[in-house]
Amino acid sequence: MAEEYGYTCDMYFISGQELEAATARSAPTEKWSLEAFLELPERNIAMIETLDYKVYYPKASTYLLHYYPYLDLPKWLQRLIMALWHAVIAVLFPNIGGVIGAYVTRNSIPKWYNKQLRKPNWRPPNWTFGPVWTFLYCTMGYASYRVWTELGYPSVLGSPFHLPYPLNAFLLQLVMNWLWTPMFFGMKNISLALVEMVMLDAVVVLTMLRFFEVDSVAGLLFVPYVIWLSLATCLTISIWRANPKWRYGDPSKGH
Repeated sequence: MAEEYGYTCDMYFISGQELEAATARSAPTEKWSLEAFLELPERNIAMIETLDYKVYYPKASTYLLHYYPYLDLPKWLQRLIMALWHAVIAVLFPNIGGVIGAYVTRNSIPKWYNKQLRKPNWRPPNWTFGPVWTFLYCTMGYASYRVWTELGYPSVLGSPFHLPYPLNAFLLQLVMNWLWTPMFFGMKNISLALVEMVMLDAVVVLTMLRFFEVDSVAGLLFVPYVIWLSLATCLTISIWRANPKWRYGDPSKGH
C-alpha cells in the first residue's frame, strides 16, 4: 500500500515480458489491457508507470501499476470526491502564510506592536486579525478554485508562468500578502511594509477584476478582502506617520 496523490493505492509489480504477454492477450480497444491479467475484473487501473529498479534489484520488475480503490465507486461519486479534494486544498493553501505569520508575530506583537508603537484609536482589536485573515484566506482560496475549474483545470505543476493570467495574478498577490508580515513584524520596517502593501492593493484589485471576468462569484469573494486590505493600508499609514523612528527598522541598529 502507498499514499499517492492523496489516495491510498495498491502497487503491483510485473516484468516487461509479462506486460507484453498480457497486452497481446487483450483486445486493443480495452482502456486498461492488464485488468484480465491481474484478475481484477471489477477494479480500475489508474496508471501504468515505468520504473527501472534493475540497477539496484536485478530481479525486480520494471513496471508499477497504481490502483486507487475510489475508482470502484460510481462515476458521479468519483467526480464529487475529486471536486471536494481539490476545493479543500485550494481553501487551505492560502492559510499556509497565515500559520507562518502567526509564528513570526508571536513575540513582536506583545513586545513591539503593543508596547512600542503609537497606534490610532480606531484600529481593530488584536484578536480580530486572526479570525478575519483565516476567513479571507479561505474565501480567496475558494475563489481561486472556482476560477481554476472555469478555466478547464489547468495544471498547477511546474512553472507558474504557464498558468492562465488570472491564476498568475492570484499567486502573485498571495506571495505578496505572505511577505508583508515578515517585513512589518520581522524586520520592523514600516516604510518597506507600507510600500509593499500599496503594491499588494493594486495586485489584489487587478486579481479581483480578472476573476470577475471568469466567474462573478469568484470576483465577489474578493470584495471583503479588498475592504479589509483598505483598512489595513490606512492603519499602516497611520502607524507610519505616528512612529517616525521605526520607519526604516529598529533604530537601535543604526537605521
